[in-house]
Amino acid sequence: MVWRFRRGIYRQSANARLYHSLLAAALIVSIFQIVIKSSIIHIYIGRDQMKFATKAIHSSYDCDEHNRALMPPIYQNSMFTLHEIGENVPYRYSRLSNPTRQILEDTVADLEHGAAGFAFSSGMAGIDAVWRTFLQPGDTIVAVADIYGGAYDLLVDVYQKWGVNVVFADLGNPDNLDELLKAHKVKLVWLETPSNPLLRLVDIKALAAKAKATGALVGIDNTFATPYLQQPLDMGCDFVFHSATKYLCGHSDVLMGIVVAKTKELAQPLHDMMVHTGAIAGPMDCWLVLRGIKTLALRME
Repeated sequence: MVWRFRRGIYRQSANARLYHSLLAAALIVSIFQIVIKSSIIHIYIGRDQMKFATKAIHSSYDCDEHNRALMPPIYQNSMFTLHEIGENVPYRYSRLSNPTRQILEDTVADLEHGAAGFAFSSGMAGIDAVWRTFLQPGDTIVAVADIYGGAYDLLVDVYQKWGVNVVFADLGNPDNLDELLKAHKVKLVWLETPSNPLLRLVDIKALAAKAKATGALVGIDNTFATPYLQQPLDMGCDFVFHSATKYLCGHSDVLMGIVVAKTKELAQPLHDMMVHTGAIAGPMDCWLVLRGIKTLALRME
């Protein structure tokens, strides 16, 4: 490197300036590559290797599928263009499917270890979708006695009038379910633990095992625990419900319900119910909940 002294100022030769310019460019490229790799970490690390906090941020979003946008875009549109009539595309009409909603649904399903997730316009819309999909007149649902008030009202004011047999029970002792399973042909057992607002707990694994032994389905409201603290599908439940209005969102600016099904077979009729009834979550709300989920681990910790 050659330095020349002119009028009291050190000046570099042309070769030295070129060398330093190339060095600076290489440094910038290296930093840029590090940033890009960190933003698409899911490409380099398998989902099974991610810890919860990392999975909540990266696992279900591939920026290469969205013009390399670092954050999931808000697809705030009702329809998508087709190149020809009858073209088979994943997105046509946002009631049927929407990219922003899909990212959220996949994210929560991944965190809950489920097959598929569904985002609804409110918590009650999500609960209603599960019950309306799998309950018929004459069926029996057993629900925890201190179930969320809105869900209690829905069972008493709507489902009982439709001919569904509704039984509320204290399931703090799992053995209490045995007598009910013998007395009724139970189609669905609905749990909530910790309960809202009394924070009562039940033994998920024990109750699910008893219900499954008789062929009953098991759903659970996991709103207060979130998947950060428990994953009920791993304990035998068939459905997990969240009022995403609360901890998943975390900012009190969204109404939303999310349901995750354990298997594809259970997910398909639930998907059909969501599409037919149209109680879907909007793209902006989905984006806001995605934003909230990124800090879920910190907030629950």
